[in-house]
Amino acid sequence: MNYCYVRLFMIVILSVFDSLQAQTLNHYHYEDDEDNELVDVSIIASDDLPYDVDFTVDLTYYNELASFGSSFYTHNKLFLHKNTARKFLSVVRECNKQGYRLIVTDGYRPAYLQKKMAELFSIGEKSSLCNDVHGQSHTRGAAIDAYLIDKNGVRIDWEVLAFVMLKHGFTPFFDDKTHFNDCDSDLYKVLNVSFDELVRRADGVVY
Repeated sequence: MNYCYVRLFMIVILSVFDSLQAQTLNHYHYEDDEDNELVDVSIIASDDLPYDVDFTVDLTYYNELASFGSSFYTHNKLFLHKNTARKFLSVVRECNKQGYRLIVTDGYRPAYLQKKMAELFSIGEKSSLCNDVHGQSHTRGAAIDAYLIDKNGVRIDWEVLAFVMLKHGFTPFFDDKTHFNDCDSDLYKVLNVSFDELVRRADGVVY
């Protein structure tokens, strides 16, 4: 099949997913509880540990000082809901087999930070931060912002990662090509646990 037709088909399918996700999103009161089911996935990315996956955690809102005057996140840690984490690691393994490395720029985001970011970026290039479909999924630990690079550090076309994400239970978004929602994100609670508290509680990872 002609590549242009394949690409057009992907765009149409992903636009439908985007629309459906927006229509069916449920809203919950956020919680700050001990049983939050978030796990620290970033420990697996350590070069010192013998895991069978290779990815990089480089959180934008930990490093992006220019926009905020200081780091918005207090730790460069990737926390995800345990079920989302399993799906994510399946994505990483498949991408690694294809010779690619996943660069993760966002994961769990506490609800109080989501609210503050939405207030800061209600308009402009970062206005997607105000999108409930995107932001609420981050506050559930059920969304990932990421992109692929090859062995030379060259960024890979979005369609490649979108296909792998779809295969393993994530919804890509045509209007934000680094953002991917766990298809089950609306089943999880919105949380308001800070990064400092999560690091204090962290007790391992889930495969």
